[in-house]
Amino acid sequence: ENQNNIFYNYVKTGIFTPKPTQYSIDPALDAGCPNNFERIVELLGNHDNICSHIHAYSYDDEQIIETIQHTYKDEGYLLDPHTAVAYRALGEDVQVGEKGIALGTAHPAKLLPLMERIIEEPILLPDQLEKFLNGEFNVTKMKNGFTSFKRLLLTDNGIEVPERPDFGEK
Repeated sequence: ENQNNIFYNYVKTGIFTPKPTQYSIDPALDAGCPNNFERIVELLGNHDNICSHIHAYSYDDEQIIETIQHTYKDEGYLLDPHTAVAYRALGEDVQVGEKGIALGTAHPAKLLPLMERIIEEPILLPDQLEKFLNGEFNVTKMKNGFTSFKRLLLTDNGIEVPERPDFGEK
């Protein structure tokens, strides 16, 4: 977590206390009341069981930036802020003889101006992202409902869809 350390505090204290969101360089973690907390409780049950399966870490913006800069300089890999949190926590959590994996889900270009300030150089966009960002923006109006959505997807790809209403669409 970042400074919105609601879950971190829960793991350390056993008390879940939502609070107003504090905005940070990591918008994916800016949650004053994490929406997946109830799912974790449903899956793992009580506080002790949750703590036996999940280790919690919390980093402020300076620590996240430090992790991004260090990893980029020393390893030649550019982490986005969200992945930097996971990567740093993994580095602190993995014990001697263990191996770990940190999975990144966002390209650093998602936060391009911020990332370029952090590493103090321009970031080259992957060809697919560059093409997407420079592409044409199209909006297609459709009726509400799964069938309309399915029909739109399939007909835009040249697949003929029968006129059969289903899924309760009106």
